[in-house]
Amino acid sequence: MWSNFARVSPTARYTGAVWRRHGLSPAALHPLPDRVLAAGMRLSAPLRPDPLLEGLLLARHVAIDALLTRAIVDGGVSQVIELAAGQSARGWRFKQRFGTGLRYIETDLPAMAARKQRALQRGGLLSSGHEVRALDAGVTTGPLSLRTLLGALAPDRGVAIISEGLLNYLPLQTVDQLWQDASAGMRRFPASLYLADTYLASDNGDLLTRGFLAALSVMVRGAVRLHFTDAGTLHARARRDGWRSSALLAPDAVAGSGAGGSGATGRVRILCASAHDRLPGA
Repeated sequence: MWSNFARVSPTARYTGAVWRRHGLSPAALHPLPDRVLAAGMRLSAPLRPDPLLEGLLLARHVAIDALLTRAIVDGGVSQVIELAAGQSARGWRFKQRFGTGLRYIETDLPAMAARKQRALQRGGLLSSGHEVRALDAGVTTGPLSLRTLLGALAPDRGVAIISEGLLNYLPLQTVDQLWQDASAGMRRFPASLYLADTYLASDNGDLLTRGFLAALSVMVRGAVRLHFTDAGTLHARARRDGWRSSALLAPDAVAGSGAGGSGATGRVRILCASAHDRLPGA
């Protein structure tokens, strides 16, 4: 179960601090204890060489933003589920832009979901159609499952699912189950889009990256994995798990993302997948 991987929350706080420093998240989502922890992590190994890390975090975040925007504007998507949303302010930012025509559901494990709900409420950042739900990406049935949440959405409106900063903390069999649940549940909608950051071994085989991943695994007390050797391996797995179409994009190749200029953009790819034959907004 994904609940066994709750230990990654310190790195989620660090990521949230990066977004805040770059104007992508309001201060209300980052109370003082979190800022202190993130500052301490920034000064310590393995996160100290952070121009590369921050570039990677920003590149993937703004690329996913751009792809989601395109799917909403041109692809018929008007319902969004963000898995393991943590301190992401994407839901608030997208509701600010698209208003009542967009339903945005942030999800996380129960304790983090409750915490996020309180922070959004305190900051006056919740609006109609912006929700926070408890969800465990590692369970397949019951009230905390993705299947149950997808079953409660309007079937006549397109849907997107985002999992940013999640897959590499999960065993491959859990990734398979998540993709199978998502692709099967999204087929009943008129349009579907799944967005996730992915890291190919072929892009990250140097000693510096391997050392960083090993150190990060020690810090989060669990393996940080590179599941896929290359693009062909990933696409084959995606097809096996029920995605009928898929594309793998470098962040700086995503129009409108502004992700160029970072040496990190070649290390991360954005997976765009659909349970339908066509990617929305493509």
